Amino acid sequence: MLSVFRNEGAVVRKLLGYQFACAIVGSMLSTASMSVKWLNCLTSILAVLLYCYFIYTAVWDSAAKDRLKVEGGRKSKDMSLGFKIALCANLPNIILGVLAIILCAIGTFTQTVWSGSAGTIVVFIARLWQAMYNGIITFVIPVGLTGWEFVISNLVYLVISVPAILVGYIAYSMEYRNIRLFKEAKKTEK
Repeated sequence: MLSVFRNEGAVVRKLLGYQFACAIVGSMLSTASMSVKWLNCLTSILAVLLYCYFIYTAVWDSAAKDRLKVEGGRKSKDMSLGFKIALCANLPNIILGVLAIILCAIGTFTQTVWSGSAGTIVVFIARLWQAMYNGIITFVIPVGLTGWEFVISNLVYLVISVPAILVGYIAYSMEYRNIRLFKEAKKTEK
């Protein structure tokens, strides 16, 4: 993973910036459509699709550069690099999800206030960082969960990283095979 940060750090930082931007957009959309549950979920799905599009284009561009390096003999072929890039960019999501699960489980199991409060704070931070998923989360998770139901519901903070990681892997693999989802814009001469 350190080699991915070292060699592909610009792409990872770009993906983190895209997540921050999409979190702001998702927060605005979620706030605007909060009163209607299905509309909140729909706007959240659209924000997640926008985020996946950004991931796709950034990783696809990185794969295009890497393919040229591989064809020129300056780099070895690594088809899992898109997965590794997306995984590195989603490390904050994964860390927040694991912390939320662990702290909420400790708070539920031991009935200690500090771990339950810390778990709630981590969930709040995760909801801010992953705001584009808020409509989906509120649609899937019912209100008023207590105890182990709340701990199990925190698994969603790990699951929401899966689409982003898959899109990174698919984008990198598709570029290596020279398959495009979106047609290349035709250039006009002036």
